Amino acid sequence: MNKFEEMCAAYSEVKRQYEANRRECMALVGALWTGFQEYLGAPEGHVSLYARSGPWAGRKVDGPSAAMNLADDTFWHFGLALDLYEESGQMPFHTVGFEMRLKKVGQKFILQVEQGPQLEIAGDGPERFLPVYDYLYRYVKGRYQDSFSDFVLKGDATRRFGF
Repeated sequence: MNKFEEMCAAYSEVKRQYEANRRECMALVGALWTGFQEYLGAPEGHVSLYARSGPWAGRKVDGPSAAMNLADDTFWHFGLALDLYEESGQMPFHTVGFEMRLKKVGQKFILQVEQGPQLEIAGDGPERFLPVYDYLYRYVKGRYQDSFSDFVLKGDATRRFGF
């Protein structure tokens, strides 16, 4: 192999590594998304992925490939949204969105939700996501519990209400 062919082979190898990483991360995000809906017992369509950047930025999308974008920080960025309601099937919905970052390191994945802790995901079964699901559930429920009284009594500007 001459030097040019070696450079072409190196280029081909880095493309192969990128595609393998992308496929593995997309598969994990897809399993995380569908598993979270099952964990919550949420009706179909009430747990969604959304793109945080790229051509679909800010929009709910049909799957991981449209939601995920590799950023300069070496993490795949995507969003997960929950549409919550007061009465089943009745408007209005309240959408709660989570900005997420994902990276594969060796045989495990690192997932960060918002500015929270980095969570390790390892293994193959659906139970590997339980710490993530529990974290998201506690976070959302905690935001709603006592939030109106905190807003009224403390003037917490981070609490916004549309009702």
